[in-house]
Amino acid sequence: MKKPIALLTAVAMLFSVQLNVISAHAETAEETLSGIYTGPVREISGEAADEISLPDYDDLISTMYGGIDDIVCIEVDEDEFTDFVPPIPDASAASVADLPEVLQSAFSRYGYNDMLKRSNSAGRQYLYDQLVYNSIALWNDKTTDLPVYGSYSQYHVIAKIDVSAYRLTIDEMAEAFCVFMYDNPLFYFAKSMAYTTMNADNTIREFYYVTPPEYASAAVRNEYNARIEKNLAGYRKYLGSSDYRIALN
Repeated sequence: MKKPIALLTAVAMLFSVQLNVISAHAETAEETLSGIYTGPVREISGEAADEISLPDYDDLISTMYGGIDDIVCIEVDEDEFTDFVPPIPDASAASVADLPEVLQSAFSRYGYNDMLKRSNSAGRQYLYDQLVYNSIALWNDKTTDLPVYGSYSQYHVIAKIDVSAYRLTIDEMAEAFCVFMYDNPLFYFAKSMAYTTMNADNTIREFYYVTPPEYASAAVRNEYNARIEKNLAGYRKYLGSSDYRIALN
């Protein structure tokens, strides 16, 4: 899957001499870390900030992700998931306010809001919201090693999301998943892979949010999370609180 440098690099570049705007999802946690700029910055506010424009959203998705066909969607045998237990209970109650303060401004709603103009916007936004809730819950979880199920051992399951009521097509699901990753680059454990079960009309019934083995261990995620939070805090010291929030939003 084609992915440019992380949004955090974009944030730094936005405040640098070149004033380039590049946004995307990091390939690995190390890329998220390396994308956090810690060098000198030049603050931008007022009219200068207003002059910065974002590219067309459809162009972004096409350029960054090479099309939704790059999302790998594997239909699984639901019998192998009959004993599924959510690894992180009550994830749906998670909110941005539950994250460490230094991360709370690192969220964009640009793509989320754009989905209002798309087919099945309610279904797309529901899936997106559930991905956010489960990602926040996973970030805050300190002890859970993520499981595999049955013969599907390549990826570890973060959550099962029931979208059966929304009749999301495969394309609508893939686009919503791309948008989520674009808007939320901090969630380095989100990958362009999903397990699904299907309704009789070939729409998505259940979406299994998964991550590769390198992020299944709570100890590993805790280390990456701590480093990302530390680096972001170091970056923020170059900016006033208000400018920092403008940069990450």
